[in-house]
Amino acid sequence: MIPLLFWLDVAILVVFLSVIVLIILEKNRAFAALLGTVIIVIILLAWGIYVPQAQAIHVSEFITEKIELLSLIIGLMLIVTILLETGIFEFIALKMIRLTKGRPFSLFLVFILMTYGISIIMENIGAILIIAPLTITTCRILKMRKALPYFLVAEQLATVPAGLVLEISSIPNMIIASELNFAFFDFIVLIGPLSLIIVVVIIIYMKKFYLDKEDRLKMPSENLRMYIDQWDEYSVVPNMSIFRGSAIILGAIIVTLVIFHEYAYMIALIGGLFLLIFSKQNIGEVLRKLDWVTLFFLIGVFIIVDTMNSLGILSIIGVVVTMTSAGLILPASILTLWLSGFTSAFVDNIPITLTLTEPIKQIISLTNASFFKQKLISSSLVIGASLGGCFTPIGSPSGVLTLQIAKERGIKELDFKFFIKIGFIITFINFFLATGYLVLLNFFLV
Repeated sequence: MIPLLFWLDVAILVVFLSVIVLIILEKNRAFAALLGTVIIVIILLAWGIYVPQAQAIHVSEFITEKIELLSLIIGLMLIVTILLETGIFEFIALKMIRLTKGRPFSLFLVFILMTYGISIIMENIGAILIIAPLTITTCRILKMRKALPYFLVAEQLATVPAGLVLEISSIPNMIIASELNFAFFDFIVLIGPLSLIIVVVIIIYMKKFYLDKEDRLKMPSENLRMYIDQWDEYSVVPNMSIFRGSAIILGAIIVTLVIFHEYAYMIALIGGLFLLIFSKQNIGEVLRKLDWVTLFFLIGVFIIVDTMNSLGILSIIGVVVTMTSAGLILPASILTLWLSGFTSAFVDNIPITLTLTEPIKQIISLTNASFFKQKLISSSLVIGASLGGCFTPIGSPSGVLTLQIAKERGIKELDFKFFIKIGFIITFINFFLATGYLVLLNFFLV
């Protein structure tokens, strides 16, 4: 007789897949995720009478566990919403246009490298919240409507390899550093080169297959270029004292985030409050402009995914890696890369990372792996957990934010299907690159 726990797992998995389908069909994301959450709560209550594992799951605990991440997102949203009214994004946009002479590809490179750099030292959420409004402003000034959605997708793609470089670049990295003794310099030395290769590949891929077509990188007209030369960047600043003060506070927030990354959520919230007080904006109006739809969507997804993790559904990945690798480190590393990568395209990479650290420890123990071979399989989890964010926009919170920002700013072309059309191919390219990279590491790490 099939145990009731199996049918509980099936029911939860069906709910999750249904939510994914609703998102792909461009239904309201927040509604789909919250509806899925309500159904899961009802299922757990109904099954709790018969299945002890269902009784042990408390949905409120999942929200509590994610409170720091949600606080960080709210804080960063608050900062960006306030800065939008100070003219700082328009000012930077005009500066960049003048420095690059309005050349579209030069601007593209600047945006990608800025996104990549900010994502290394901050959560990729912060990078998107800062760069996406700047990109939209710049492209609209230069009348680059055709290129705009591709710029935004490329920026989201660039946040993914940036998450490989430092221990502080992402939460999964911090987990791996703690659980698998992966040191600060291991990220830089062992995975940093692959990160640079991937970002270069993203730039080449986007230019060759998308930006070079349909005049998407067409130079601005002669009249517009002459007009650019006459621009005064300060003309877009409504209040100079608030502008300068806001720029100083923003700089202080970024520096503090880099130094005290473990308190990022507190820094973002406090920094946002400081900006709100200094800018003298209406609190109610600012709060109304925050992207609550994305927040509720993320809460719903976190609850669904954490429920699957608590029931052991995600642990199947670890079982597959352990059973099929035959105790060999290289096959186990490649399996970890691909399985964690494609799972994290649809599921938050934090529970994926937590789920796979234990099987990796077991493989290391069973094979009596050398110090360097331990680094190899740990590297595969770092890479896989991050690269899934290239496949779908729901693979990371910053991908969800990219779509929502595009929707709010009237960029109708950029939707779930548009993102996957680009992300699908680049994800496979990245995974084949990463596989080859792990094979090379295997020969060097004796």
